[in-house]
Amino acid sequence: MTSSLVELSAEFLEVLECLLGVETLILLSTTCRSLLETLRELVEARCKHECFTTYLYPTVASYRMQAAVPTTWRELYAAFSLKNLRWEACRSEGTSSSLRALKSDNQEYETDMSATFLLRSGGHYWFSVLQARISDATLGGEEKKNLLDAVTKPKRPDALPFLQSPQQITIDKWEKIRAVGKGPCPRRNHSMTCLPNALCARELMVKTGAEEEEEFVNVRRVVFFGGQSEGIPFEAFGDLYLICIEEIDARTSKKARSTWVEPNVMGQAPSPRCGHTATLLSPDLLMITGGSMGVSPILTMDVFLMHIEGCADFRWSTPSSSGRIPTGRSLHDVYRVSESEVIIYGGRQIRQSNGLLDIHKLQVTSEVDDLGDTQYSVEWSEPRLSGSLPCARRGHSTNTIGPNLLLFGGQDESTGQLENDIRVLNIARQRWKRLDVPGETPCPRRGFKNQFFGTTLVISSGFVRSTLLGKVDHQLADSDVHVLSLL
Repeated sequence: MTSSLVELSAEFLEVLECLLGVETLILLSTTCRSLLETLRELVEARCKHECFTTYLYPTVASYRMQAAVPTTWRELYAAFSLKNLRWEACRSEGTSSSLRALKSDNQEYETDMSATFLLRSGGHYWFSVLQARISDATLGGEEKKNLLDAVTKPKRPDALPFLQSPQQITIDKWEKIRAVGKGPCPRRNHSMTCLPNALCARELMVKTGAEEEEEFVNVRRVVFFGGQSEGIPFEAFGDLYLICIEEIDARTSKKARSTWVEPNVMGQAPSPRCGHTATLLSPDLLMITGGSMGVSPILTMDVFLMHIEGCADFRWSTPSSSGRIPTGRSLHDVYRVSESEVIIYGGRQIRQSNGLLDIHKLQVTSEVDDLGDTQYSVEWSEPRLSGSLPCARRGHSTNTIGPNLLLFGGQDESTGQLENDIRVLNIARQRWKRLDVPGETPCPRRGFKNQFFGTTLVISSGFVRSTLLGKVDHQLADSDVHVLSLL
């Protein structure tokens, strides 16, 4: 059995990689020791791919905050699947002040179409775009990488033991993309979307003067839309930028040339906004949903379509809407079911602290009119959810972890009862589940602080019912800190 698997491994693994999903691969690898060894590298590679695609947000959060991670990508994937939750009370002196001292990262992160590169963009003083090969990302612990981290990454306070682990995600080789041309001004909460590769006219790209240059060049394309200024009055932007990065053979030492290409844009662009979500429905159609006008809310859920008609040719359109349009929201997530259907979940309205618990399905359809033009429309509906549904509440927290919405605490709006439950909404299955999490569970509360570090969620302070008047007006000390570990 073992020798047969080894002999067939190359062909066998190639077929498995094409046909099986990551969960099926993991299950198959546990059926016998021979398969476990044969599939080990394939399972690790697929789990790493999932961490940088499906679970990009918690992976980036873990990397940025130097949070503890397991020794394998398979274990990290399992952690993000919320299979190993555990509560811990954090009693280290100075924890609350150390949490307040942590700085936020206002950059946006995205993986390219082939999941080869991780890109990040933004900046307070100037707008920068950087990239790193995902193959260079490692789960640290090696002596060399720890030494480098000690030099390049800031030390975390000793009061934050959950951020004091030698085992971290390490990405050493960030390359700044030094593009020729005019790029965006400094901003945050913009969208960054990687488009399919395209042939770009050489005249649009930076030239070297070499006679052998071809007329067209294969480029990776990244579009940036909107965002919010870094300073007062925090105005929103409605501009569109395109960067083209020449695709080169990774085996050569040649450096990729990149250019800010001025896009040819037709149609009525969306109003200026930030905190919106950009979703690539198909190779030639990008959808923009939601957002806010800087510090002012957009009251209803806007939908705009950007048609990709050439390397740098784009056309905006506003589809007609039917069904009950949801209230506006920012920083939400979009689960892509197909090229014509998405599910919108999470996020919150600007100036509101409560995370939104409603989810909405959006169906995109098109038809050709009498003039031969394609007209788009969208239909809103609310999926019927099953499972252990949460009560309507306020003062709770929500965190998006891949295709799951994690809910904690809050106050029942009808009974006034305080909650300390953990519930998870699986978006694909449209099912709520209440989890029994072991450990030192926080007392029921609302209006608490919520900080997410990728593999840990930190809950601190909050309001509980006072013993004197029975009102929910007693504030817990900042030192009341509990950590929900995903590991």
